[in-house]
Amino acid sequence: MTQALPLLISAVVERSDRVRAAVEAHFDAIWRFSRRMGVAERDAEDAAQQVFLVFSQKVDTVTTGAERAFLFATALRVAADCRKKSNRAREVMLEGEAQPVDDAHAEPGAERALAEAAARRAQTDRHPANRPTEIAGRDGPEPTRYGDWEINGLTSDF
Repeated sequence: MTQALPLLISAVVERSDRVRAAVEAHFDAIWRFSRRMGVAERDAEDAAQQVFLVFSQKVDTVTTGAERAFLFATALRVAADCRKKSNRAREVMLEGEAQPVDDAHAEPGAERALAEAAARRAQTDRHPANRPTEIAGRDGPEPTRYGDWEINGLTSDF
């Protein structure tokens, strides 16, 4: 047992040295790669850290000399997960009628367009006479939304 202890210690030191060397040599490249793969700037460092965390857990299975390939393959998968997570978070925020998640995702002029649409809706709601007239429809707004299609399956103003 006493002979196994130095071997164990040397294996742990070798693992930590490989991880440290990989971080020093490839962290910036993995960060840039994550950004190119669509990870938001605020999440890029976390994504790079996640890549190196996976590497540190699997360092024994990675062939010496193949660290860079392993890191980039892992970064590709981590970037995909980050994008999915970001999209899910954005959907949840939009469903809750909260503020937009990130201005970087908003297209230029989107806020102006939303404000114009809200103004048009408000004007239409204030002045019902401004609504378009229906042709051969029921007595009410938008027959396709209020069940005209349910009456014998016939409609005349689609």
